Amino acid sequence: MLIDARRVSADAATGLLAMLAGRGAVNVCRAYADWSRAELGDWVGRMRREGLHSFHHFPDDDEQALVAMAIDAIDIARDASVDEVVLAGDLTSALPLVHRLHAAGVRVVAVGAGHTPHDVRSACDEFVDTATIAGEQAPVVGRHRAH
Repeated sequence: MLIDARRVSADAATGLLAMLAGRGAVNVCRAYADWSRAELGDWVGRMRREGLHSFHHFPDDDEQALVAMAIDAIDIARDASVDEVVLAGDLTSALPLVHRLHAAGVRVVAVGAGHTPHDVRSACDEFVDTATIAGEQAPVVGRHRAH
């Protein structure tokens, strides 16, 4: 699970982890953000409790987290022989990443805002709206890709 912590609340991440626990082991949990930002204070305690690894990105580049998540997702798919990658955050530009992960035989679950573009949603195996899981376990809305 790779999370852009600037775009996903700590409550939504906790709900997502609870949802994923019933699906199998979560081997990699990473959160990406500028951890010096005061508004991310809720995340610090959650990261320790939930076993998330933090990756710091400086605030001068808004796309740094998505780029880092993309690189890590490809590395994980190649090196860790995982069945599924969960990407959480603003996934507006993530369509090439989703296609690349599918080409590697990896199932993709996207977790994002309701305004996530339809092409990204439909390319993923599942899409979960973060608004439905903030503070509670949410039903997963399935998406299927055409072959």
